[in-house]
Amino acid sequence: CDACDKQPIEGNRYKCVVCDDYDLCGSCKADGHHPGHNMRRIAKPENVFSKRLFNRIHKMQESESNKNNSSQESETHPGVACDACGKQPIEGHRYKCVVCDDYDLCGSCKADGHHPGHNMRRIAKPENVFSQRLFNRIHKMQESESNKNNSSQESETHLGVACDACGKQPIEGHRYKCVVCDDYDLCGSCKADGHHPGHNMRRIAKP
Repeated sequence: CDACDKQPIEGNRYKCVVCDDYDLCGSCKADGHHPGHNMRRIAKPENVFSKRLFNRIHKMQESESNKNNSSQESETHPGVACDACGKQPIEGHRYKCVVCDDYDLCGSCKADGHHPGHNMRRIAKPENVFSQRLFNRIHKMQESESNKNNSSQESETHLGVACDACGKQPIEGHRYKCVVCDDYDLCGSCKADGHHPGHNMRRIAKP
């Protein structure tokens, strides 16, 4: 347990789905340790890959990386800047946060330990990632569809759900639920005002 150091954990184990390696025992989970991150409950040890297996996979990945090091380092990611050192474009491996909306690191800043606590996806070649233009088009299509059904959607009421920014209860219209935090919701107005930055929010139209 990363809170009380109990080893081994007996009973239910709670593993953070955001951090690389963070576990809690049942008592520390009940006491509210590690707030703001979703914890996955694991009842039986055999349901999870061992740390040794993860290390082996990591070594295989590093070995494959070294084999293709010269070709991969020559890759350039046009239009992508490192959010730690500001280098643009990123050359070689790019590391994209799987939690934040738009956060990237170059290989050097990743090695220096920037942006701790969030898993980073390694991207070797630029063509393996959807372009920002495509994401913008999808967003516009989503907004267009939202406007078409605006009258019916705005009449939806999310009973028993309060906005964690302004306190409005119940939330009417679209509700925005954080996909990282255990229990964090925003109303449409607070989402538009930019509350709770850095965490992806899932839009819920109907209760």
